[in-house]
Amino acid sequence: MSGQRVIALLGRPDAPTDAVEEYCRYLGEAMTAEGFELIIERVAWPQDGWTRAAKGLRRRAKRWRGAWVLVQYTALAWSARGFPLRFPRLLSILKAAQVRVGVVFHDVEPYGGTRAIDRLRRRAQLHAMLKALRVCDAAIFTVPMEKISWLKNQLGKGWSQSAQGQQGQLEKGYSHPRKAERRGLWHHRRGSGTRGN
Repeated sequence: MSGQRVIALLGRPDAPTDAVEEYCRYLGEAMTAEGFELIIERVAWPQDGWTRAAKGLRRRAKRWRGAWVLVQYTALAWSARGFPLRFPRLLSILKAAQVRVGVVFHDVEPYGGTRAIDRLRRRAQLHAMLKALRVCDAAIFTVPMEKISWLKNQLGKGWSQSAQGQQGQLEKGYSHPRKAERRGLWHHRRGSGTRGN
């Protein structure tokens, strides 16, 4: 295929059906019509352990330099018990390889619960999501952003909304903010330049 290459990076698969992988397959079909080639890759941390999986990702990411990598976030894809504390490290590996990092937040809220372990898990998930928001070049949300409790304080901290869909962001950059609320896509601006152009 001659389209621009985009990597969809997934963590541990969900069983018996992996809805995130299915989402990526549908996204890939839509992106093909826009001139992109979506390639699904996985970080096999459950089988290899985090140290070995990180080394493997570092090697693969060198080949992706300059490409977009859309990292698919759910708390359980990147941790065994919903404590995704290694997720920001994964994004740092990608950034060090000079790829353009987009995070697709499928879990847009931390898990609930009233037990002490639930509060710790929620804090760990919020930490990982906020850190991911600071590291990535684009954040894509699967629900309207006004419904996301932890996101409300992030506007004005280098974030703006964009009307471009996922495919448009990969090439075109920023546009009208009102339509972005319906699409659920934010872009981060670093320095005076605009990432994504």
